Amino acid sequence: MTVQELINQQMDHFVAKLATKGNLSIEVISDVATHISAYLIRNRHTQNGSISDQEMELVLQSIADYLTINFKDQ
Repeated sequence: MTVQELINQQMDHFVAKLATKGNLSIEVISDVATHISAYLIRNRHTQNGSISDQEMELVLQSIADYLTINFKDQ
């Protein structure tokens, strides 16, 4: 599974859960995206002992892509 696919899967999961509870706002979505990004970066660092700037940029760009595609006009 690619980073983008993993992020899409995780974001879809949490956004759907929050939407069913009626607890969806830009702040909450931002918090979820932040936690998912931090989790992926932390895990990569734990696995390899370090993380490159390119890997961090890939995670952050993947989050930005998800948000742009799914919340374009919001």
